[in-house]
Amino acid sequence: MKVSGFGHLHVHTEYSTLDGMSNIEELVLRAKELGQEFIAITDHGTCGGHFNFEKTCKKHDIKPILGTEFYMSKTNQASKDDQGYHLIVFAKDELGLKNLYKLQARAFKENFYRKPHINFDMLSELKEGLVISSACIGGIIGQLTLDNVLEARTEAKKYKREFGDDFYLEIQPNDIPDQWIMNKEIIKISKELDIKLIATNDVHYVLKEDAPIHEVLLALQVGQKMNNEKRFKFPTNDYWCKSYDEMIETFIGYNQEEMIEIHKALNNTSEIANKCNAGCIKGNFLPHYPHLNGLSEDEYLEVKTWEGFEKKYPVGYANRGQIRKEIINELKVIRETG
Repeated sequence: MKVSGFGHLHVHTEYSTLDGMSNIEELVLRAKELGQEFIAITDHGTCGGHFNFEKTCKKHDIKPILGTEFYMSKTNQASKDDQGYHLIVFAKDELGLKNLYKLQARAFKENFYRKPHINFDMLSELKEGLVISSACIGGIIGQLTLDNVLEARTEAKKYKREFGDDFYLEIQPNDIPDQWIMNKEIIKISKELDIKLIATNDVHYVLKEDAPIHEVLLALQVGQKMNNEKRFKFPTNDYWCKSYDEMIETFIGYNQEEMIEIHKALNNTSEIANKCNAGCIKGNFLPHYPHLNGLSEDEYLEVKTWEGFEKKYPVGYANRGQIRKEIINELKVIRETG
C-alpha cells in the first residue's frame, strides 16, 4: 500500500501506561478524518499495542506503521546515573519486526533499570529491517543540541554511519523554547550531514481539548494531587493528533529557508511509511520440546501430570475422583487445541 503526504510517526496510545491517552480506535478514526493515509504506534518501551493497532488500522483502511519509542541507555548498562534517552525504531518488514521484538525482550532481560533499556550495541546487532529516528527533545541528539552542538553532530554521524539512509532526524512543532533551539540546530545538522528530516508531534492524546484530562493521567502516574502546583506535567499542551495545517501553524518563528525544510520534513513521513510494511505474524508460536525420551509432547505431558497427581492427591484424598475427571478434561482440551 503506497501512501503519500503527512502522517504521524511519533504516537503514544493507551499502551504507554499513565503517559499516553490515545484510545486506538479514536486515534485511527481521527487520522482518517484528517485525510492521513498512515499512522504509527510508538509506545514507550512496549510493543504490546501492535496487534490491536494493526487490526484497527486495517478495519479503517489506514496503513499501520509498527514501532516503539525505546528507552536507550547512554552506556552499555542503564543505572541510577544512566537513565538514558529516547529513540524511535520502526519495523520495515518481517525480519525488522522480529528484531524489534528481540530488542524489546533484551531490554527487559539484560538492561533494566526502572524501565527496559536498549543500548547502541544491541541496536547495531539487530539493525536489519529497522528504520531509526532521533526522537524528541528527550533523544540524545536533541539533548546535545542544547549543550554541545559539536557532540550532537558527532552523534548524528555515528547513527548515519551505522544505519545509512534508514536514519532520520526528527523535529517537532511545540512551543517549548528549548524545542525551538533544538529544531533550528537539527535542521542545520540535517543539511550539513545529508540526513533526512521528519516532522512529528509526539502525540499523547487525540484532540486538542484532551490536554487537561491528560494532566490528570500524569498526576496519577506520579501519585500527586491536581492541586499540587509542583506536580509533574508536560511543559506544553501541544501533543494532540494534528492536521497537516495545524502542524504548519505551530512551527512558529522560522525563516523562509527553514520553513522549506519543515515542509520537506512533513512530507518525508510518507517515505518512512512506504519503507515500513511489517505486519503482525499470525500463528501458533508456542515452544516445542523435541527430546522427550521418545514420547510425543502430549504423551510426556500426561506422564508428568499423573506423576504430579499421585504426589499431590494420594489415595484417600478428598475429591480425588473429581480432580481426576477435571485433569482428564484439561488434557483433552490441550491435546485438541495444540
